[in-house]
Amino acid sequence: MSSKTHTVTVIEHCPVSPPPGSVAQTHMPLTFFDLLWLNFTPFSRLLFYNLNISTTDFTQKLVPHLKTSLSKALQHYFPLAGNLVTPTAYNPSARVSTRPAIRYLDGDSVILTVAEYDEDFIHLSGDQTRYFDQLSCLAPKLPPGHQEQSVEEGREVRVSPVLAIQVTCFPGQGVCVGFTSSHAVADGSTVFKFIQAWGLIAKNSSRNFSDDAVSMMLENTQLFSLPFYDRSVIEDSKDLAGVYISQMGETDASQTPPATAKKVRATFVLRQTNIEALKKMVSNKLPRLSHLSSFTVACGYVWSCLAKTQKEIATNEEDEEEHLIVAVNCRARLDPPLPETYFGNCLTICFITTKNSQLVGGEGEGFLRAAELIGESIHKKLNEDGILKGAEMWYEEFKEVKTKWKREHISGIAGSPKFYFYDIDFGWGKPQKYEFVSEKLSMSGRRDAHGDIEFGLCLKENEMVAFSAIFGEGLHCTDEL
Repeated sequence: MSSKTHTVTVIEHCPVSPPPGSVAQTHMPLTFFDLLWLNFTPFSRLLFYNLNISTTDFTQKLVPHLKTSLSKALQHYFPLAGNLVTPTAYNPSARVSTRPAIRYLDGDSVILTVAEYDEDFIHLSGDQTRYFDQLSCLAPKLPPGHQEQSVEEGREVRVSPVLAIQVTCFPGQGVCVGFTSSHAVADGSTVFKFIQAWGLIAKNSSRNFSDDAVSMMLENTQLFSLPFYDRSVIEDSKDLAGVYISQMGETDASQTPPATAKKVRATFVLRQTNIEALKKMVSNKLPRLSHLSSFTVACGYVWSCLAKTQKEIATNEEDEEEHLIVAVNCRARLDPPLPETYFGNCLTICFITTKNSQLVGGEGEGFLRAAELIGESIHKKLNEDGILKGAEMWYEEFKEVKTKWKREHISGIAGSPKFYFYDIDFGWGKPQKYEFVSEKLSMSGRRDAHGDIEFGLCLKENEMVAFSAIFGEGLHCTDEL
């Protein structure tokens, strides 16, 4: 596979705001769930749509319609048009109102980048290996923040946009809609629901609905409910937000490192038949495993394949540690539970560690150990420990993970099959492909195949070649079960 420089031609950068006067000025302090992600790199997602459209029709017909529908969507998801306001130095004893917060002022906006890309749409929207830089240029960068003097706090704060969108035309081939958002403001569930809302409005707004009619449509559809903003329902009796701020000290600029242009991305599919065979294998070999699900076995299989890949390309014989990070949605598991439409972050994390040798055993032993570790960790988190047990140390654990990220074998699973992006229709039909950008390991549902799971991998070229062979060989063995 040859590499070349890939760039898009930017047509315009356009600020899109909620309708004037439609949203009141708002100040939403970050919860302890949000603060965990404050210094993580923004995450990006891409949706590819087959669409035979010229650049002229794209800019004169499609883009204006997207701007109008985006404005209406932002009326309901206004924090995404706002800014993240953070002090340049943290004060552990600061009042809640002066802690990091989302601020929305009338006229705040999201920058929508309109672009053109003279590349092969079919290739980029496929499953096969593609260079990282071929995809990364389709994801917008968040505009740079700025410092300003806070009237309330009497000191300088940093003001940073939290969402950017790029719509790129492949003339005569298709359209890609790319999103980049701050993880401190919203988790994957919230971002999914926003994009879902925008798609519904775009698809139906040709009927010239009023704002009230749009709200009614969103409330009445089975696919969507309006976001829930009441943060008082998250109890923080231990002042975990204050604890995390005290652990931050001075502004922490460390971030999860993004992938580089030297890496490649590919998609691998576990079909429902593969998943059922893996579940059968686990239930036969580990009948007492406390937690067994499609998620457990699918992630266990891929994790063991990654460990085998590291073993195959290793230049030393050391039995290194392998780390897996699994995020768990807490909304329904808090007491009292939160609505699934709660806006923000509401995730807890399972940190799973073992030696490489435990995950590479033959005859399926490596996979079984991976599934066992994941299942036990999730069961312990959900049933024995309780969702918030040990939460006082979560931020320190996150900091430790970030320091190890560059030099140790750490895989965090981004995404979830529950967020079915393949149903998002802007009026052009279902996406041809839903793609992550820089995450090493991601998962989602499969287009037109509910029950199948697709995994995205971002690896070095030699790692991808080795992983592909190991992944396929293992599935061949499951076909024989």
